[in-house]
Amino acid sequence: MKHRYVVITWIIYYIVSIIVVITISDNIYLEFVMYVTTLLIMMMFSRHFLYENMVVFLGNIKKIFSNMWIVFYSYVIAMCLQGIIATLPLIDNIENLNDTAIKESFVDGSRSFWLIYIAVIGPFAEELVYRGAIFDGLKKRSKVLAYVMSSFLFALSHVWIDGIFLGPKYFLLGLVYIPFSIALAYIYDRTNCFYYSLFIHMLNNYVVTSVWLS
Repeated sequence: MKHRYVVITWIIYYIVSIIVVITISDNIYLEFVMYVTTLLIMMMFSRHFLYENMVVFLGNIKKIFSNMWIVFYSYVIAMCLQGIIATLPLIDNIENLNDTAIKESFVDGSRSFWLIYIAVIGPFAEELVYRGAIFDGLKKRSKVLAYVMSSFLFALSHVWIDGIFLGPKYFLLGLVYIPFSIALAYIYDRTNCFYYSLFIHMLNNYVVTSVWLS
């Protein structure tokens, strides 16, 4: 995988997205097109990585039950910790504007559109960046650094805009995302396969989005 190019592509997407929202339009369909384009470019840079991980997955199909056990207990622990952190006094009273913005945008698209966007395309892009490029790129130097940086940046990506424009208190919400991010990195690290962390990320987003849309 060309880790550097994946990260650069992701950064460019964020910059262009902000410029477009400020100067042109806050249109969800335009945002969707930019997001999908970014994902396709990153997939091009990651094609060998994706292929090699598929070979690992298919080659270790007998381990699918043991690997799914890793996925299950990692996810349960992460959700428990996330729930505890979300109820802490400093965080409980802060509105998660990332979730609010998504919920308010549901009127602009169909159920199928949002499920595809949030439960498929979003996780795929984030896993390529935070587990595929950042974690995988750093773990050869230091596994601890790989966990710290991938988890920190994943959490920051969900709150940094609110933190910059609305006040530093919104950065505290990033703590809510840390357990899930660590769990995703742990799943990828333990199974040595990108597709297990991708699966649980997609499943999580599907369940959350389905609840919001209900």
